[in-house]
Amino acid sequence: MRKTIYVALNLIFQLVVFFCLMYANTYINNNAVPESLLWKGNQPRTDFHGMLDFAAIKTLLLIIEGSFFVGAVYLINRSTLNSQSMVKRTLTVHITLTTCFIAILIWGSFKGYLW
Repeated sequence: MRKTIYVALNLIFQLVVFFCLMYANTYINNNAVPESLLWKGNQPRTDFHGMLDFAAIKTLLLIIEGSFFVGAVYLINRSTLNSQSMVKRTLTVHITLTTCFIAILIWGSFKGYLW
């Protein structure tokens, strides 16, 4: 019964992390990117260097935010569970899922620009 509750809570934690990352990517992280990388001559900038710099900044911000959230979930799990091996396996799963989700967010952000 205890493992079921642990798995359910970690699924909820992961969904909260996904929501926070999506919200940050959609609404907050665009404010951290300089306007010169977004616009050139009153037109959206779609050249290689502008897109690469824009993607690099957004990816770096998402990695930092993802690390913060995964670290918080790790600390919660470590404080509530005695089995360190279970906590480490859960951490590996959270890192893998969060990394994949960040890749999907970045790809989705630029899908409209690519075609």
